[in-house]
Amino acid sequence: MAVTAAYGQAIAEKNSWEPILAASTDQWPGAELLNALEKGDPAPAATGPVWPESDDAGIAFGDPAQYSYLLAAYRRAWEPAHRYEVLRGLADLYFPMIEKKLLQYKVPSSFKFLPVALTGLNPHYTDNRGRSGMWHMDYLTARSVHLRADSLVDERKGGDFTTEAAVRRLAALYKQYSGDEVKTFIAYIESPLYLAHRVDALGAIQWHRVDTHVVDALNRWIYAAALFQRNPRPDRLAFFMDRFEGFKGVSFTHPVTTASLVACYGLDPLQLRSMNPVYTGNRIDSSYKKVPLLLPVAAEASFRSDPGALYRWHPPAPAPPAPTIIYRVRKGDSLGVIASRHGTSVAVLKQLNHLRSDAIQPGQELQLPAGAVRSDSQAGTAVGEAEAPRRYTVKQGDSLWKIARRYPGVTEEDLKTWNRCSDHIRPGQVLLIYPVR
Repeated sequence: MAVTAAYGQAIAEKNSWEPILAASTDQWPGAELLNALEKGDPAPAATGPVWPESDDAGIAFGDPAQYSYLLAAYRRAWEPAHRYEVLRGLADLYFPMIEKKLLQYKVPSSFKFLPVALTGLNPHYTDNRGRSGMWHMDYLTARSVHLRADSLVDERKGGDFTTEAAVRRLAALYKQYSGDEVKTFIAYIESPLYLAHRVDALGAIQWHRVDTHVVDALNRWIYAAALFQRNPRPDRLAFFMDRFEGFKGVSFTHPVTTASLVACYGLDPLQLRSMNPVYTGNRIDSSYKKVPLLLPVAAEASFRSDPGALYRWHPPAPAPPAPTIIYRVRKGDSLGVIASRHGTSVAVLKQLNHLRSDAIQPGQELQLPAGAVRSDSQAGTAVGEAEAPRRYTVKQGDSLWKIARRYPGVTEEDLKTWNRCSDHIRPGQVLLIYPVR
């Protein structure tokens, strides 16, 4: 396979492997090994890895000048402290399972490096195209291989059965393309239809029509294989097995929530989610038995001794809303002025009144915190901290303008706002007039 130097440079500048590998060291179980290595237990390897070069056997980089950008970018993605050892440690954990399935379905062992290239062996992986899990599956592919993916459970993020589903699909594609590994790889990460539009009448791939991210994934796959083959594998499986011994699986007979588990057993919610990537919602589906929920040993023992305590848990009642008073905006008011006069802040006013901007209009009603204290006697009208309004019965010949003149500080707009009326009033109508201080 060959691509142009510009293609290689474009891929390298984006360096999409960097965030993928970084996420692997941020999520469990990679984060566990990274933290331990930084503390010196287990001890890091004495020497760093030997990096692949452009003339390595098995690397289809072609002209070294074309791929110098790629080699430099991929090395930068692997180089940060202990990142290589973490990914090799994850290989110790997952490769035995993957190799067993590849052998079972007669798929070349080179495909064990596919999840290294695509997701960094990260079961928590999700991208902006909707691909999830270590095997980089979209929703429709997951459903076609009978994996559940909904708001509560996402089996794309599982282990053994997810690997079997992915390898079954690889086996079908490998057979469809008569043992062509590159075509199998492209059809897996995109689709057979995508590949069909990028081969000529003789079945040769037209590389100028293949998207950059696909070429990048292929080169990452080849690079990962060369990197792992050039370096001895550190033995980290025992490390992960020790960590797993601190957890036990449970299943439930009634629905529970992550909030109830955290509240009843004092769990770290981030650790709970990290240890259970298949459970993606805030509620645990009690009918789902395929993957047990992992809990720390102490929490599991507490649940076994009294499961009813978890099932009876209810969230605390929400706090009642803070009391407020109503303030009617006067001409010349602004949120800053109102907040200053009443001992509160503009942010509080905007939150209470669901305001997106600072714009307010005369006559507009605003909620103020009930404890707000007015510091300006001419601040306006705040109903709830004032005395009861007066009642005025409209007489023949009255108008809002005449009535407002009888009460210092009151305007026609005040009368219309307080009484939700127009300019048209009738004799006998009763108007409320609030004191304006």
